[in-house]
Amino acid sequence: MKVRIRYRSIIKYDEHQETIEYQEVGEYVETESGFTLNFFANGNTIGIEKRDELIYLTNNQATLVVGEMELLNDYQTQYGNIELESRLLMFQHCKPNLKIKYALCANDVKISDVFIVVNIRDGVTGNEIVQVHNK
Repeated sequence: MKVRIRYRSIIKYDEHQETIEYQEVGEYVETESGFTLNFFANGNTIGIEKRDELIYLTNNQATLVVGEMELLNDYQTQYGNIELESRLLMFQHCKPNLKIKYALCANDVKISDVFIVVNIRDGVTGNEIVQVHNK
């Protein structure tokens, strides 16, 4: 289903904070084990998928897997692959709102907390361009 997406990601590390925001049109599909949400912003394909107990966060070719237990990820960046440990701290999903908070560690040292808030609204007009990433 085509939807309006308001996406905000807050990344906190050390004394610094970075915020990324998008307002786009994308696709939201409920599945037997969760949902998929995909949209295209600033040349990047962004995806959030919940499958059972795991959440898959995609930015172009890089996918980070987050769950309640600490997971080791081989995360692909423009600078090469980085091994990151991820752990889900909070997950709330009651459409139209989605909230995800997780921690990232490298070599057992916490490097950041990430908080993602997404507002998903139905009602896209026929004039809006929708770009969806197909896996």
